[in-house]
Amino acid sequence: MMMQGQAGRTTRRAFLGGCAGFGGLAALGGCAGLRADRCAPSAPPNYWCTWATQARLVDANVKSGVLAVPGDQGLPGVRDNLTEAVLFGKDGWAHTQYPSVRGNLYLVLDDGWDVPFGCAPGKDIGAFASCVLDARRFPSFTGTPAARLRALDARIRACGWRGTGLWIACQAFGENGRNKFPEERLREELKRKLAASAEAGVAYWKVDWGVRGGEIAYRRMMSELRAAYAPGLQIEHCCPPDVPLNGVSFGKGTSVSGTGRLLGDPAFETRLRARTEDVLAFSDVFRIYDTITPINNATDLERAAVYGQMAERVGSRAFINVEDNVYIAACLGHTAGVMRSPSWPKPDVEDPVYRRDRAAEVTRAVAWQRTAPAFTAQSGLRTLTSEAVLTDRWLFAPGCTWWTPVFGRTIEQRAPAVVARGLPLPAVAPQGGDVPFVLASRNPNGALTVGALPRLSVEKGFHTPLASVALDADLAPDVPLAVFGTFASVSVRIPPSCPRRVYACDLADGGTGREITHACRFDGGRLVIDGEALRLPPRGAGDRSLPGVRLRLG
Repeated sequence: MMMQGQAGRTTRRAFLGGCAGFGGLAALGGCAGLRADRCAPSAPPNYWCTWATQARLVDANVKSGVLAVPGDQGLPGVRDNLTEAVLFGKDGWAHTQYPSVRGNLYLVLDDGWDVPFGCAPGKDIGAFASCVLDARRFPSFTGTPAARLRALDARIRACGWRGTGLWIACQAFGENGRNKFPEERLREELKRKLAASAEAGVAYWKVDWGVRGGEIAYRRMMSELRAAYAPGLQIEHCCPPDVPLNGVSFGKGTSVSGTGRLLGDPAFETRLRARTEDVLAFSDVFRIYDTITPINNATDLERAAVYGQMAERVGSRAFINVEDNVYIAACLGHTAGVMRSPSWPKPDVEDPVYRRDRAAEVTRAVAWQRTAPAFTAQSGLRTLTSEAVLTDRWLFAPGCTWWTPVFGRTIEQRAPAVVARGLPLPAVAPQGGDVPFVLASRNPNGALTVGALPRLSVEKGFHTPLASVALDADLAPDVPLAVFGTFASVSVRIPPSCPRRVYACDLADGGTGREITHACRFDGGRLVIDGEALRLPPRGAGDRSLPGVRLRLG
């Protein structure tokens, strides 16, 4: 079987300046050897978010007294686990997470930073959205609200992070469903919050749920006032589907009904499509919203494709944030809201993805975006999807994920077999009976990326079927190529005058790389790279990260 996309060629913009080798890449796959103006202005707003780590670093830290109370996703205890001690104390998150790439990541303090201990939306919704650093949680930070945030931001930057992001409830402080404030009061409060963030140097707002979470007019007001009161701030919005799955409705017993896809789902088509495009029209970043492992590759990929095409339709300036699915971000030029952490303890019920053992994937994806930054629909580059669709399927054991309605159910999710941005769909030839999800893109600066995402089935678990993938694109010495995941082979066109030596470098390492010419062949104007040469040895005991390799000709 051969799957081939049909699309017009996109003209390549060659890099200004070349990558003579990997030796100067002290920035782990970044801009060494390129003119600085090709990368610096486009630094994508990627971040590491505390939420999942608040939820997972529970048992040991509660016993030692570092955390307040245990908890799980959505319970008050998770908010109570966000404190000054866990951020900046011994082995604090600000000191330990992703040291080699944290300079390219904002540290986002998620839900809990500005509410008293014990708060929960059901009983205390009015306590959310103060945007004032809670004094009991962060006792060392004193003074005015702006002064507290300024000191917090300075401390986060001193730990090597790019800057500070804040989770923001979508409402005014003190509001609830029965007591909603008039527009002028909302406007004045937003002005104060934005001005305080601007004075403090806060770089990012992750706007989530709240009393006004579904009110597009309030979100638009937030973004419009940002332009005047906090022009350096980037605001992330969302338009959440009803559940962390696409096109699923639950029937009786263990059966599941629904399309398993976002497109074609009546709830999305009738209620969310137009609203999503409205929010995309004014957002700086648009988040695909919560999904659940281990089936999220299909869920996330379809959302990334659908929202990306919507953004193109409305001419949005928004980056599409694909949350923790960092290889989708790297391969399609989107941004990531990283949540995984290598310091997570082993859960009671393990899922087959083992995200805590895949930290190197974060390093590789963020490092690659130093060379191939995330880009928006305003680049003019289109998102293409194959007609072929793949289905993942999983039986969820009780306790395996945060969303309890799936326990004991077999869930299906579907996504396009092939997705590309900025170039035609690649051809995919399976080496067995199945294929991976295949992603590819050409960055506005010319860099090429291709990736293979694992599949999920009840019978085989989390696995990557091997396939040979052929890019409809030209490789040259001044055009870097990154390959994420495992393949049977990857091929790309190569002009006759190009060098015939090929070098590969692990994106998590930088350095000089190694020559892999022996594993390549030049056939009919194409460079064909054996997939074995692109696989990497584990980075340590228990490391399960999929490969991420940068290639060059020389």
